[in-house]
Amino acid sequence: MMLRRMRGAVLAVVVGMLLGCGPRLVREGDEAMLAKRPAEAAAKYDAALGRYPRLARDPEFMAKLRRARALAHYEAGQTLAQQGDWDDAVARFTASLAADPALPEAQQALPWAKKEGAKAHHKRAIDLADKGDLNAAIAELRRAQQLDPDNLDVKDALDSLNDK
Repeated sequence: MMLRRMRGAVLAVVVGMLLGCGPRLVREGDEAMLAKRPAEAAAKYDAALGRYPRLARDPEFMAKLRRARALAHYEAGQTLAQQGDWDDAVARFTASLAADPALPEAQQALPWAKKEGAKAHHKRAIDLADKGDLNAAIAELRRAQQLDPDNLDVKDALDSLNDK
């Protein structure tokens, strides 16, 4: 009888420890968000959600997770933009808006990154055309046009190369 009670007590302690893991991960995610480390917060929240799928039914938790993911993608996009990696920056800003469509920073950054990316592809196309690689130049101009369809310089350059 005593052994059965001990097993029950040990089981209760183990279950209690496991159940405390979810809130610990959420708390650590909250701390990371307060410290302005959204990538770390998103990882903590994702880990908590992986261990405790019931958290998906908690609207407050899911809002925190979406916000952390959005900010993590936004920050990664900013870093990529600073490095001149416009295509990946556009992808990160797009992912940020997919996670939280109302994130104003990403709403402003995406069009800017698309325009800058189009300029970079246009410049690359000019360099390639000067070297005689017209097919690669056309591919670069098409990518620029996908990023910024209203860019008349890209349209004119594409028309010019297509004529050649």
